[in-house]
Amino acid sequence: MSQIVKSMKTSLETTDDGNEDNIQQTQIYAKKSFNRFGDELFGHILSYLTFKDRFQYECVSKRFQRRIFESVVYIDIYAFNGFIRQNTTIAQTLATIARKCPNIETIDSIQLREFYGSVYKVLTIFHNSCQYLRQIYCLLRSDYYQLIQRFGPMMTRIHVYDPLAKHSLIQCHRLSHLRVYHHLSDVFDTTSGQLLANNLHTFSFNHSLTASGVLFEAFIAGNQTLKSLTIYPSIDCSKNMNEVTERLSRLPQLRELTLHLHLTDCQTLNSLPFCPQLKRLKLDLKEEINPQMLDPLKHCRRLTHLTIHSIGPKFDTNSLFNCGNHWPRLQYLSIEDWFYERGVGFLSHISRLPALQTLKS
Repeated sequence: MSQIVKSMKTSLETTDDGNEDNIQQTQIYAKKSFNRFGDELFGHILSYLTFKDRFQYECVSKRFQRRIFESVVYIDIYAFNGFIRQNTTIAQTLATIARKCPNIETIDSIQLREFYGSVYKVLTIFHNSCQYLRQIYCLLRSDYYQLIQRFGPMMTRIHVYDPLAKHSLIQCHRLSHLRVYHHLSDVFDTTSGQLLANNLHTFSFNHSLTASGVLFEAFIAGNQTLKSLTIYPSIDCSKNMNEVTERLSRLPQLRELTLHLHLTDCQTLNSLPFCPQLKRLKLDLKEEINPQMLDPLKHCRRLTHLTIHSIGPKFDTNSLFNCGNHWPRLQYLSIEDWFYERGVGFLSHISRLPALQTLKS
């Protein structure tokens, strides 16, 4: 019996075929391999690659090829300029990108240049390959009749540079973000006076004397959903700018406001006490900043982001006096001007902001 056990022990001890090192090395390599990740986690890791890097790394493995473009749901067509290769037409390049990125949901064509061909042809290429395409951002022109007919219901963000194109807005039923480069009248029908854009979330326009209080009143009535507003006033609008800003309190969901002021009348900001719900405020001021000018801001106690830019000759440090009590939720503060040098007084006031995380100055 002892001989049998001894024989078995000897057999076990002598069955080493030299593969243990290989097995151990294989296990070590497995721990370093991407294969240890599940498909969902693997795709999440690849999502951090830039769009350009994805084209460089797709040749790493078949698994990379299957997953590397899976998370691409937004594209800016203007950024494709660097992808055009020799001996390849623009149409072929765009078709290749559309084929590799079938999960695209949003296309930004606002900055699309003519060397890509017509916007209609470009969007058609992606529409034919991307079954999940739901949103299109576009610069609207008066000669885009065919484009609006086909893609108007998908356009959610539009820039209107040509006033003659404004009548196409009424066909964009899902429009939520709008910028007009001229005046508020560019969102009203020239003949009937009908408001062409309703239920917007963000809006940006150049204010002038032609944008009367009546127009702004009608615009607000049809856009109670507005959350973000940007106003670029003209130099000639000092007489009725207050009329416009005083109506801001009638926008119950307004959370972000950007004002570019060319005025010397600091009373323009007096309407802000009626907008205590504001969370983000940007002021581009063209005059000296003093405590009286910024005093109305103390009523905006929900502010989390505040940006103040000035090209005036002076920024009075006392404008920030007691800012810690006025803005207890402020997380981001940016103050930029051309002439003011920061000092101890400035830092003393800023240090009293209890929630401040970012200071840009």
